[in-house]
Amino acid sequence: MLNVLIVDDDTASLRLTTESLIRIDPEIRTYTASNGQAALEFLKGSGPEPHPRPDLVLLDWNIPGIHGRDVLARMRRDEMISDIPVVVVSASEAKRDVDEAAEFGVKEYLFKDLDLMQFMQALRIIVDHIKRSREAF
Repeated sequence: MLNVLIVDDDTASLRLTTESLIRIDPEIRTYTASNGQAALEFLKGSGPEPHPRPDLVLLDWNIPGIHGRDVLARMRRDEMISDIPVVVVSASEAKRDVDEAAEFGVKEYLFKDLDLMQFMQALRIIVDHIKRSREAF
């Protein structure tokens, strides 16, 4: 089973991403955060309800409050969560955003304007890679 944290302030994007992941693998458990502060609280294990550590974070770059770049920077500085794979899923196609995400070790940067089939295929590849990585340990 894979635990995925989806960080996005757009409810339609949250729903589409959640439904896509469940179609890829019904056993994926998704969690959501609508801003950077909520994402960091989830990742650090604080909050009202206990939850598992995510195996993957799908991070919108332009989220309200704490920007996606700052969430990622804080994750990379925190030993407890620095190794969690992050994929940026953003409407921004600006080269500086893509480059900045890469500087923080983001291997995949998905654009929200992909058609549904392309988006699902990209997610499937990412999920399969995470599963294979976990099985190696």
